[in-house]
Amino acid sequence: MGKPYWVTFSMDYVVFSYFAVVSVLAGILFGLAPALQAARADLNGSLKEGSKSAGGVRTGYFSGALVVLQFASAVVLLSGAGLMMRSFVAAQNEFAGIQGERILHARVSLPDTRYATAEARRQFFDKLMPRLAALPGVEGVAMTSSAPGEGGDGQRFELAGRPIPEPERRPAANVQTAGPGYFGLLGLGVAQGRDFDANDGQAGKETALVSRLFVAKYFPQGNVLGQRIRFFENDQKPEAWLTIVGVVPDVRQPNADNSGQDPVVIVPHRMDGSGFMAVLLKTKGNPAGLSTAVRREVQQLDELLPLFSVEPLAETMARSRWHLRVFGTVFAIFAAIALGLAAVGIYAVISHATGRRTREIGIRLALGATGGSILRDVLRRGLVQLGLGVAVGVLGAWLGCRLMGKLLFEVSADDPTTYLGVAGVLLLAGVAACLAPALRAARLDPLVALRQE
Repeated sequence: MGKPYWVTFSMDYVVFSYFAVVSVLAGILFGLAPALQAARADLNGSLKEGSKSAGGVRTGYFSGALVVLQFASAVVLLSGAGLMMRSFVAAQNEFAGIQGERILHARVSLPDTRYATAEARRQFFDKLMPRLAALPGVEGVAMTSSAPGEGGDGQRFELAGRPIPEPERRPAANVQTAGPGYFGLLGLGVAQGRDFDANDGQAGKETALVSRLFVAKYFPQGNVLGQRIRFFENDQKPEAWLTIVGVVPDVRQPNADNSGQDPVVIVPHRMDGSGFMAVLLKTKGNPAGLSTAVRREVQQLDELLPLFSVEPLAETMARSRWHLRVFGTVFAIFAAIALGLAAVGIYAVISHATGRRTREIGIRLALGATGGSILRDVLRRGLVQLGLGVAVGVLGAWLGCRLMGKLLFEVSADDPTTYLGVAGVLLLAGVAACLAPALRAARLDPLVALRQE
């Protein structure tokens, strides 16, 4: 549910082959170091007493460095997963006030060959909307160029009394087109002023609605009603002045290069005359049951006109959050694998290091050392590696996650809660991995340890 239709998942054998080769080469490379070390072993030194614990210093440092690297990688991946999942949770409440499961969304695109003028496009929708409103089970209809989350047209504008001659310095807003009743149908209403009426957009009644974010940014004193705004065409020619008649709640309309929230300006369809519009029908029950009837009404007006993206509005809105769920899941899977590898790695290193110190531990116990002191000593070695890995990983995550800032929603790439939570999870996993060999060393029988050596 929610996956964009243009996104397909298929096996890319070139990429698969590339990573298969990289994996094999990595296995050979990392297996080569211990093999070369074993091949160059000093036979006389290996036979001397005590060499078991003296010959692995460099190996111990190398193993410890690998453990630090594993934990650092786990921190980076878990931090990315945490940020994406927090974004997804925040996005779930983004459209909480809209009953999208009761609204049918359908997209109409009028071809220029048959609807060459803005007036012809306006006449088509003037005929279509009353027919849709008369369908059984329909409680209300409205139309818009962009449903919630579908994006908009970024345009630079100028406010009356605040001229900015330099085009590149003019502020920008996300502009969309809507007909009367659009925000009422969504269940949001108009926060201040009034909604569009049937005459808005005609000559002499050029009007606009603005979002609360627009008001907060450009009219913090709140005196926005009656103010005028105008947009500029690509050749920097100014368009007609629009009078702001209402303030509407913020509805995120992200563009492709910005997943955040922009100030939104809504212009009436009667003035814009766009032929690429979404019609919305609020129903009493399941909106999918109206699909056939809506297609029939459209084709009675133009039998060659297709209707697409016919689905509940809830699915349309979910599509704008699809990347958060997918990337969050992918990050979480890789992070879980990295966490498992890091925990197994530190367990293996601590177990191996403790096994090499069996004689030393046996002597210390025989001389009166307590099990608690042995436990603390073994744990300390593991916690040093663990602490280094978490510290390096948090720094790497802080630097790396800033690159995914545009993918996040209402969560900062510098979010301390995520980093502290990830560090806590890694520390718990690392301590649990170190605890088993440490307890085994603390319970060691000194006589058995000395006989074993």
